[in-house]
Amino acid sequence: MRIQISLSFRKGTYGEIGEFCQNVISKTDGVKTYSKLQAQVTIVKPLLTTYEGAVLAAMNGGKLLTQAKLQAKNNLLDGMEDLAVLTKVYAEGVASYVTDAGFLLKKKGVRRNQPLPQPELDYLKRGILSGTIVGEVKKLPPGVNEIGIKYSYDGWVTEQNGTYSTGKKFVLEGLDVKREVEIRVCYHGTFQRKSDDSLPMSIFVL
Repeated sequence: MRIQISLSFRKGTYGEIGEFCQNVISKTDGVKTYSKLQAQVTIVKPLLTTYEGAVLAAMNGGKLLTQAKLQAKNNLLDGMEDLAVLTKVYAEGVASYVTDAGFLLKKKGVRRNQPLPQPELDYLKRGILSGTIVGEVKKLPPGVNEIGIKYSYDGWVTEQNGTYSTGKKFVLEGLDVKREVEIRVCYHGTFQRKSDDSLPMSIFVL
């Protein structure tokens, strides 16, 4: 079963964001069940500390302190979204793995039947672990259930299916190291719709 993790926490108030992130950390940090998430949890923890400090400091007002609060918020939310992506990957279709970690499951989207647009990759970057990359598409239009990720080492003479993601971000693992790989994605939507593939984007894997 493919599960979808809600990223609605990105739209919360400053207080709600801090509370949500603290809850996820408390349920995953040092917990054996979530041992595969520990590297990303370790990254998120100081981001939360910085965020809480920036929110407190900005209560006194001032343009620079407000800008610092916003930057800390964006850094924390990006880190949490990366954690959500990893949680979905390691959940392997088990919904309780997601909810026990403090994340929420995404509600089923509205059914639509118009053609899906061609996706566009926003970026690719090397992940924490060797042979791992993280990527993101620029948009996730209404009616899209997930994105499918493909990759090739030989200019698309041959291609391999990578993974699926229910959000804009995705993680590919187990790639050949010290090689350049090209990535492209496509949208999967309701009514068994599938978009054209995106234009490929390349990255050197370490």
